[in-house]
Amino acid sequence: MAALPTNPIIIPNLPIGRIVDDDGNPTDEELIFRQQLISSLQRVIGAEGLVAPSQTAVDIATIATHQVPDPSNPANSVYTVDFGTILYEVDAATPETTMKVIVDDGTGVPVIKTFTLT
Repeated sequence: MAALPTNPIIIPNLPIGRIVDDDGNPTDEELIFRQQLISSLQRVIGAEGLVAPSQTAVDIATIATHQVPDPSNPANSVYTVDFGTILYEVDAATPETTMKVIVDDGTGVPVIKTFTLT
């Protein structure tokens, strides 16, 4: 199976260290986390509305079909994509502007639905 796309993480990870010092003030690690979180949210949720992440058609297919072992039964696999995932397709091979939505096919298998924007 192809590797998942290596796009930058949109939302920063929560700091593992202390978030306040002995006086109750935020630590440098906590302040950096807050700045990264606010900046990330402002990029994704701007005054214009939500911005769907951009992916190529190949990456969208990889995201939709990616599976990992089921933690409750490692002999089985589970899909990692959340149904309802919305992606903006950017691909030089397809000049039309398209949005992709990953939905359940009724059996738990992800299906990519395409909406061409005009």
